[in-house]
Amino acid sequence: MKLVPLNDLPLLEKAAGLASAAGLELYAVGGCARDWLLGRESADIDFLLSGDAGSVVAGMEKEYGGRHQKFTPFLTVRFFSAEGRRLDFARFRRETYAKPAALPTVSAAASAEEDLKRRDFACNAMAVRLNGPQAFSLLDPYKGLEDIKAGLVRVLHEKSFEDDPTRVFRAARFCGRFGWKLEAGTRELALAAVKAGFPGLLSRERLRNELVKILGEADPLPALGILRELGAL
Repeated sequence: MKLVPLNDLPLLEKAAGLASAAGLELYAVGGCARDWLLGRESADIDFLLSGDAGSVVAGMEKEYGGRHQKFTPFLTVRFFSAEGRRLDFARFRRETYAKPAALPTVSAAASAEEDLKRRDFACNAMAVRLNGPQAFSLLDPYKGLEDIKAGLVRVLHEKSFEDDPTRVFRAARFCGRFGWKLEAGTRELALAAVKAGFPGLLSRERLRNELVKILGEADPLPALGILRELGAL
């Protein structure tokens, strides 16, 4: 299906032109695709590329001013425009986790579909192609649109909460924000992760960041209620 972004179209078209000039595929990925499908504008635009983002970010700096910061182990570049807008550019990636709650070891992936497989939830494992003949087509290999229509948050594999326990808090936040529910299997996996103590392995900084995001919601109480039900509060 076609999904035309609901905001920042000139910026997206600029990035698309730079990517095409570099011979790269470019996607807007994650929460922005979810929000656009919900008919919402999205300030949370992340970019996914088929190769190194350096030339695209350099072109963005020339157009919008600002600066960038490289996170080489994670294959990402963070761009800050002169106006203070933050945009993340990442190449296709795969992840492995040495132990529960560890930061991932990242390597290059072969395709956008492979990259999406590592995402937290199916509703966020979607991308909108921004350049080429398939521009504005929705990539949804894990049926995220079906979950959005059903109002569900669903993980993509059984070790999702073990690999990254922050997903317990993110799941609660999205359910609270949109009035959704945890998919039945996902709920059981979250309960098991909490019982196993995986959230307790997170650093204080990572845990704080998730709680601050929940408290920053228009109404944090539904998310906090879900965390209480899971035993994660």
